[in-house]
Formats: sequence, structure tokens, C-alpha cells
Amino acid sequence: MHPVHNLLGSPGLYRFDVFVSHAHDTEDFAERMLKKGLIDKGYSVKTPGDFVVGYTDAENIIDAYNISRYIVILFSEAFDHNGEQLLYAYNKLDMTRTNCLIPVMCGATVAEKLRHVTYADYEKDDVVARVIQTIGPPVCKA
Repeated sequence: MHPVHNLLGSPGLYRFDVFVSHAHDTEDFAERMLKKGLIDKGYSVKTPGDFVVGYTDAENIIDAYNISRYIVILFSEAFDHNGEQLLYAYNKLDMTRTNCLIPVMCGATVAEKLRHVTYADYEKDDVVARVIQTIGPPVCKA
């Protein structure tokens, strides 16, 4: 485990196996399918539904990234048009950890824009199985 800093600035360790980042149009898939499927397999999962009230979305995203071993990003039409806050947050992330990003495409136009990226397709792939295959066994306590 690697030391990280949370929103309060105190050092800690990864607290989640996975952070699932999504927009409103993939919330049902993220919360009911992916999060539940991973939790049922013993993984600890954080989603925007777990964000800390009083912090901006950008601050919460950066914090979730820092306290999670892997980040699953559900790219969708709404995510693609979600505004400056998300772009700001992802530009502030530690890019030395790009190997921990797991993109999942949720829409044809988004997939077209990211043709060079290897990704899972939520309509064709068993995303829970793909995530588990990528990250290995659970490490963080749920």
C-alpha cells in the first residue's frame, strides 16, 4: 500500500479498492450493477454518491482518486459534457498513476473520441469481471 493524503491533508493508506467515476446518465449502471457487483465480491468501492458534503466535485474526485487503488471511469455523453470541474479535477491527478485507470465506454460517440484507448464496453463486456481481472483480489477492507 502507498501513503496518500486525504481531503483533510492527513497521510493515510488506500481505503478503497476502486473509485467508480460517472455522470448522471450512467448512475444506475455504476451504483446498481458495478458497485454492487464489486462489493458482492468483497471489494471496497467509492462512487460520487459517497462524496463529502461541503467540498466541490473537483475536490471530492481528487480525494477519491488519492484514496483508491484503481479508478474506473464511465465515459458517457453526459460525462463528456459535464463541464470544467471534471476537467479540472482530472488534470490535477497524479499522472504517474495512469496504470490504475480503467476506462469503460458508455456511448458510441465517446468511444469514437478515444479510439486509441483500450477500454471495456458496458453493453458488450462483463465490466465487473473485467475490473476484477485488472485489479486482482480485494486489498482494502470494505
